[in-house]
Amino acid sequence: MRTRLLILALLLVSSGIALPADGDVLFRKRYAIEIGAGPAPFHTRTMGLSYSFKKELAKLGQEADMTHALYPAVSLSGVCRISPRWEIALTGGYSWIHHQVSQYETFGTDPYGQPRYDFNKGKTAGWMDSSAVVTLTLQGRYFWIPEKDFELYSAFGLGLTTASEFIPIPSLTPIAVRYGGDHFYIFAETALNPIALYGHGGIGWRF
Repeated sequence: MRTRLLILALLLVSSGIALPADGDVLFRKRYAIEIGAGPAPFHTRTMGLSYSFKKELAKLGQEADMTHALYPAVSLSGVCRISPRWEIALTGGYSWIHHQVSQYETFGTDPYGQPRYDFNKGKTAGWMDSSAVVTLTLQGRYFWIPEKDFELYSAFGLGLTTASEFIPIPSLTPIAVRYGGDHFYIFAETALNPIALYGHGGIGWRF
């Protein structure tokens, strides 16, 4: 009987040492949802104004004016922490070009009754949005500092985009930081990927 009590006491002590003070396990799989924003990626800037889009503008005597264009991008990510130092993230991105439009004056009609436009005489006619570019990116994140409140990580992966006919595009996040509590946090990333260009940041919710 004494031996059994001693064994039970040793098991209780060892289990107390193996667990943190809050009684939780050292690691448990967690999930997160992130909402981010940043400058539109390179492929949106170069292919966001498609030939068909420009052609439709030309029929109306209009032309995209990129002098003061804006390049926004937004993202939604599903994240899974698979180990203390590794996460997997699947991110859907949505980017476009918000640009001015020049409207050219008319001078008569052509033989088919369509208006002729003087492309030397135009004025700003307002703002328009280009066709959206959609991306889907899978990343692996490695945490150099896997702390609860402050974390430092890098990421790599591949993405697909509607602007390049679904040819895989490399995704690289050289360095990123995350700061927050047990559930809500903010993050900021350097970005060379289909999601954003130069920088990407936002908020996340862990559960």
